[in-house]
Amino acid sequence: MAILSIKLDLPDEVVKQYELRGSLEKVLSDQLTKCVNYTSTKPLYLTDIQRRRLDRLFGKNLKDPEELVHMMERYVTARIGDVDIQLSPALLTRLKTRCFGKPFEQFLAERATIGLEEYCGLR
Repeated sequence: MAILSIKLDLPDEVVKQYELRGSLEKVLSDQLTKCVNYTSTKPLYLTDIQRRRLDRLFGKNLKDPEELVHMMERYVTARIGDVDIQLSPALLTRLKTRCFGKPFEQFLAERATIGLEEYCGLR
């Protein structure tokens, strides 16, 4: 463990926010250690409230960013036979309004078959 003594120019409001969490040295050390691998140029940061909203939407406690990505992939993926097809959320929403009492999976399989038959000139 390295012990450093450095000077940082931080706005007073930033320092106050960190001091609300505890000892400034401990809070900054913990935060820097926790975030060392977050080097993305366009990261997404979620508040606890936003994360809880996602937990409710997906019906599970998301444990990490990879699990969130996996759940989103599942949300926008339709399985037809053994093939997974990723559809936009807008398309999925619109399709779900057109299945008229049929189970969505059945409706989707029928529409895929009809579409492919039309494409091949069988309809």
